[in-house]
Amino acid sequence: MEELIEKFGDRKASLVREITKIYEETIRGCLSSILSEMGKRKVKGEIVLIVEGYKKDLIRNFSEEDITGEIIKLLKQGISKKNALKVILSRYDTDKQKLYNIATKI
Repeated sequence: MEELIEKFGDRKASLVREITKIYEETIRGCLSSILSEMGKRKVKGEIVLIVEGYKKDLIRNFSEEDITGEIIKLLKQGISKKNALKVILSRYDTDKQKLYNIATKI
């Protein structure tokens, strides 16, 4: 959840535990408040996290250095360059050609 907050901002979300069961529980709010609530208790069972979708105003400003750093971090984790670029495309509002140009410099 901390990584979600860092990458996508403190979006609205809903955490559902034991969905469709008798002890179903739902916590709604922003990611930080859900994270805070989950830190107060021991969580057991199946959990589903639903996060608010993409909105233009939620995209943070980023530079070529940000993207380069993200690619290098993913490559160090053993992720292939092709898959790393797919991950970056999902995180940043950029076109494939710009991303490819950045990746070829690495």
